[in-house]
Amino acid sequence: MRTDGVPVTPRMIQVMALEMAIDAGIDERAFTASWSWFQGFKKRFKFTLWARTRIGQDLQGDGEEALGTFAARVAQVVRDNNIDVVYNADQTGINYEYLPTKIL
Repeated sequence: MRTDGVPVTPRMIQVMALEMAIDAGIDERAFTASWSWFQGFKKRFKFTLWARTRIGQDLQGDGEEALGTFAARVAQVVRDNNIDVVYNADQTGINYEYLPTKIL
């Protein structure tokens, strides 16, 4: 699924594992694909959860242009509102399509 560009979530792995267990004839009460099972699965196969923080930025120039526009806007707001102190916060990726934030 990942090779097709579909983000794979922990819950998707758990559901697939449950389906495979049922197909293999394992009793549903014997295997639940719990969170601790998933943690062991991740560790065994050396998977990690990650989150994309850059969405839609294709070229370095895109970022530089956005930075220049943003910096000019911040400077204007500071001047217009007589702001003395400005705080900085790290970037956070925002996904408007409601895709999962943590994927394998």
